[in-house]
Amino acid sequence: MKTFRRVVALASVLTLAGALAGSGNVSSRPREVRFEKGRTSTTLQGTLTAGGEAVPSPPSQEYSLHAEAGQVMTIRFAGLDPGASFSVLCPHGGKLEAGRSASWSSVLPVSGDYTVRIEKKKEPAPIPYALEVGVAGKPAPVAPRGVTGFYQYGKAGVPSLEVLEQPDGRVKFAFYAEWGGMVQNGPARVREVSGTAPLQNGTAVHQVGACKRTMAFTPNGVRISEEGECGAKTNLATFDGAYRKVSPCGNPTTPGTLWTLEGLTGGA
Repeated sequence: MKTFRRVVALASVLTLAGALAGSGNVSSRPREVRFEKGRTSTTLQGTLTAGGEAVPSPPSQEYSLHAEAGQVMTIRFAGLDPGASFSVLCPHGGKLEAGRSASWSSVLPVSGDYTVRIEKKKEPAPIPYALEVGVAGKPAPVAPRGVTGFYQYGKAGVPSLEVLEQPDGRVKFAFYAEWGGMVQNGPARVREVSGTAPLQNGTAVHQVGACKRTMAFTPNGVRISEEGECGAKTNLATFDGAYRKVSPCGNPTTPGTLWTLEGLTGGA
């Protein structure tokens, strides 16, 4: 613990000095994480910087590391800005965690390359950070968490659906698609539609206004059926169709922070 705090303090001074001098910027590509021989963790440090004046964007950095199902991943994060956060992205799609917790630990549900993303939602001044990542334990089979997972439509994988089954018998979900490709609206962009619905006998029904979406889950996928006025938004892609489950990971963003169904129906 004391060692990590010393690293955090040193990283804060060095990376902030580098940023003020015009250096120390993090790469836009994921950095591969490797542990030294005999160790199960490592500490990473850097500075989040914006995309620049030509293409302004919120700062972010991604790290990639391989781990096996049944192992335990642990993360301890320290950043000088309270708005900085990290998320853990699964192989093939879906999330394990997203938030501003200083520490996090979880059994990994699938083998593959995981991505740890550090980001700040708004464009700020440079943000130094330190991140301790550890993976320990022996690989072992992990039982699926009900319908929790990441689902994709067709070979192209778009649109897609992320689902988290909750202990109270509901599912939290988020659809992802591209629309808005008209010239007057600019190029197509990825948008999210999210919500929460009760799950009964493998079926979840979510209705807002004149839009009704039924999600009928199977062990390998889900069938989406749309009824009513579900495409009131200009160029809103339909989500109707059969999706295949490509990952057991799913942790969609809390409804209300995305484009919610309430905001996309009823002529909104």
